[in-house]
Amino acid sequence: NGRGGGPRPAPAENPDDRGQPGCTNNERRRFFLMLDQGGLVDAYRCKAGSEFNMEQAAFAAGPHFSWRGSRGSDIAERGRYYGKGMRIDHLLVSEELMARVADAQILGRGPEAKGFLGSDHCPMLLTLLPSP
Repeated sequence: NGRGGGPRPAPAENPDDRGQPGCTNNERRRFFLMLDQGGLVDAYRCKAGSEFNMEQAAFAAGPHFSWRGSRGSDIAERGRYYGKGMRIDHLLVSEELMARVADAQILGRGPEAKGFLGSDHCPMLLTLLPSP
């Protein structure tokens, strides 16, 4: 009860919060709920379409990651998450605006973070067609 000076018991841990941060079941559920409730779509996923597949995405050198793990200070491979990548930055647009999306790109590539401009997140580019 916490009155006797001892710590209160921790709340029960939710198994859907376990796993890789950014990819837990609860995070994914909340992300898709936000898309649904907001009438939003992932412009990059829509534009990558048939070229986006899990086999290609599994390769760290693949083009589908907006975040890269940092290099080690003396040897690149000693970085805790070096060579790993995630797509945790998104180009979200309304369903109505999606009709004007000409292109959606992730501008960085590979475990060496080419195009990341000194950050662990790379720039993304959304190109819109002119208004009708």
